[in-house]
Amino acid sequence: MNDIPVEYRVDVPAPWVIGDEVDPAEPSAEWVQTWVRSKAYRTELETFRAVPAHSLLSSAGRAFLFHLVRTTLPQTVLEIGTYFAGTAEVIARALHQNGTGLLITTDPFGGERCPLIFRQWPDALRRHVRFHAINSMALAQSLAQEQRLIDVAFIDGCHDYEYVLFDALAFGKLVRPGGVLVLDNAEQPGVYRACAEFLRHNPDWSELGDAMKMEVPDNPFAPTLGRSSVPDTTFLVLRAPDYWSVAPRGFLSTGQIRHEVTSFDAVRLQFQEDPPVGRLSIEACFRAFGQTLPLELRSLLTVDLDGTEGVGTLRLPIDPVLKVPADSVNSHDYVTLEIGLYWNPTDRRTPLRLRAMPAASNA
Repeated sequence: MNDIPVEYRVDVPAPWVIGDEVDPAEPSAEWVQTWVRSKAYRTELETFRAVPAHSLLSSAGRAFLFHLVRTTLPQTVLEIGTYFAGTAEVIARALHQNGTGLLITTDPFGGERCPLIFRQWPDALRRHVRFHAINSMALAQSLAQEQRLIDVAFIDGCHDYEYVLFDALAFGKLVRPGGVLVLDNAEQPGVYRACAEFLRHNPDWSELGDAMKMEVPDNPFAPTLGRSSVPDTTFLVLRAPDYWSVAPRGFLSTGQIRHEVTSFDAVRLQFQEDPPVGRLSIEACFRAFGQTLPLELRSLLTVDLDGTEGVGTLRLPIDPVLKVPADSVNSHDYVTLEIGLYWNPTDRRTPLRLRAMPAASNA
């Protein structure tokens, strides 16, 4: 370790078993309250009271993240803001005890610091971690291209309102149905207001607590507000619905997804339930990139749903068909397709619930 600067040196002992085996569970507000009263809470709280020494979270915050990962058995956990990898260690220990799962963690300022820290970890923990020294926008783009879904996302980067809102919206879209989004530092105004704005855009999401319900419009920063979903933490904890949702008069986009094929003739929607009555507007934007100027084509489609479409897949032909012209196929290296939905229900309040994100059919 002599080649590691003193300020980056950490002591990460070999993995140890923390608490008893736990039963898988779906997180809810009741689940949080049951955990706080449990033996597991007391054990985990004591375990993380002083370790990791390089974590900035409270012992209750460390215990909660550990228990959340242990009980939900995630395959992919995301962390924005690695810093000295204290929280990453807590998550990695939970994944190790689960026997499966990957933590993807990023810190654009940690390109030198974080790899030196991870080198000191035991192999059993390090194998559960993938570190990136990039900002959250670059990571969001990368994960979207991989079409990788996230089971648990921990947002602890820049706490300014605009940054938190971006992280919540960008990674919230990548959280799989039923997954969990945790925002740290709820005591700071930017985090709290960004969470409120995220819920306005995503009304089918639910908080695992009452912090957001206690907001008083006439005094939104009242010191008496309980800004945490979990006692003795600074967390706002949100759970995704068990489906993909388009809010009333709201927008859902797949983002630009790279494809190998170069022609699309339809959009496919999979309804979670009988769709409500309303108008669905669809925009498919096709882009091709290569040695020449980019090509961009669009198809617009409006569908009036009458509530009889039923559960299942609806195939909607698009006109014109989106494709690279035959005389320029060799001029483009790759194509992307973005599908955007805007939902306007007749009753102005019922969301459109989908079993999967919108997809395209190849021509």
